[in-house]
Amino acid sequence: MKKYWKIAVITAMTVSAIGTFYLSSAVSAKDLPEFVIQKQEGDARLADSIVIEGSYSQRLISRELEITTRGTTYEDEVFLMHLFGGHVPKIGEFIQEHRDFMRGKSEALRSFYEDQHYLIYVNAINKTSAQHGYKFFIDVLDKEQGRSRSFELPIPNQAANHTIIVEDVQWVNGQLKVVTVTYSGKGAVAHIYTVSISGPQLLSDETVISALQNSGGDHSYISLVEECSPTKRHDILVFDKVNRKTTAEDKMQVDHTLIAYDLATKEKYQVPMPEKADHLPNMLFDDRFLYLNDIKDQGTKLIPFDLKSRKWQDAMEIRVPNEKNSVGRLMVSIKDGKVYTLYPFNVEASSARLTVTDIKSKSILFQGKVEAKQPSSVKNKDRLYFYQMTIQ
Repeated sequence: MKKYWKIAVITAMTVSAIGTFYLSSAVSAKDLPEFVIQKQEGDARLADSIVIEGSYSQRLISRELEITTRGTTYEDEVFLMHLFGGHVPKIGEFIQEHRDFMRGKSEALRSFYEDQHYLIYVNAINKTSAQHGYKFFIDVLDKEQGRSRSFELPIPNQAANHTIIVEDVQWVNGQLKVVTVTYSGKGAVAHIYTVSISGPQLLSDETVISALQNSGGDHSYISLVEECSPTKRHDILVFDKVNRKTTAEDKMQVDHTLIAYDLATKEKYQVPMPEKADHLPNMLFDDRFLYLNDIKDQGTKLIPFDLKSRKWQDAMEIRVPNEKNSVGRLMVSIKDGKVYTLYPFNVEASSARLTVTDIKSKSILFQGKVEAKQPSSVKNKDRLYFYQMTIQ
């Protein structure tokens, strides 16, 4: 009986603490500005998919927030959303549509693949004891039949000190492709496993890239350049092989090698760098195009590389107006052949420009602003900073 009494007290205290937290959050949040995405011209539906993350600084206090066309959610409210079941937007969509299938699964988008027929989840179960080897846990939902099938397959040729990370899941010509990077004391190795789900059976294990350490203290690793819609089908993968080494002048030198791999033909090649590129800028990946996003103080230059023709295309420049009352930097995202551009926040105007442009035609599809509903609520010394812009 004492045990249940203690549980009841702990539960009551927890609920009380959450209630107090929620009340204090609501009281403090009501004094903060409400920001929204407002249309000026163009297709307003494009703005509905935008989620902006940032922070609002008021004197010595800074609060994280999310801004959409529906308004602003401050950090305390975001915390409570996650506490009571909030999720990454795409994962939340999966849960709403396929609740039974999503039970017990991680929120790593790179572990999922979705098309009109299937929703597939793959996780690598890393070795925890001498009796348990490395395995893939695979769960396949057939949307048409409304049934799922899960199974495990052993991952071959793994040692006890390895860590396996699933980087991508794809469906190619009726076969499942699982892209992983295996880390060990020797370095990193990228694999592509081909799986038949009808067996089920592991058909092949292909080593795509190796990045091995050497005795000189160089550090190498491999990452997959994430596609803008990571759960959708894409025929080509782009790997970034990074090598960090210390020079004789005791400076850190970082070298990047980009490797493109065609999942259907199994052909791979090194992506050539533009002649004028003196460094590797941020990369954006959308469908068959890889974009180098070279952000400068005065704006950005997007340089597209066609992964099919293997040719660099004409650069697209986006300039930031020189406004002395602006804070932060330009934010750029790409999805479905459109570039989403969020300009720095202008304190004097209490707003930031937001545009959506068609990359091929260069025509502006949407133009709007991130602005405070009540401009007077933003004081002269307050600052709104943007961290990330996600297109759902």
